Amino acid sequence: MSYKKIFLALAISIVIWTGFSFGVSDSGEVKEFDVVASQFRFEHDISANIGDTLRLKVTSSDVVHGIYIPDYDINEQVSPGQTTIIEFKVTKPGQVMFICSVMCGSGHMSMGGSFTVN
Repeated sequence: MSYKKIFLALAISIVIWTGFSFGVSDSGEVKEFDVVASQFRFEHDISANIGDTLRLKVTSSDVVHGIYIPDYDINEQVSPGQTTIIEFKVTKPGQVMFICSVMCGSGHMSMGGSFTVN
């Protein structure tokens, strides 16, 4: 077998073994944040770095809400008196937007938020 074929096989094995995680550090932290949904806002202090795992503990202080995070294909319902846990790994830098995905009243269309990933 030629050196080129051995090198190619080794390179492919490394890519498969690392799970195609180019640009994402596996040394990220697990960061937990409380998020409170209420008509018509989200209260939070989320901050993250690429590679972090975020654990959001989402509650509602009034009516049923939803939290939709399109960049990570997350859409969960949040009911009063219950905590909804959302956990995901942050894989890209920039602003991460989220909105309420359950009609919660007259100000529903303006209910959203964001956080920055460094």
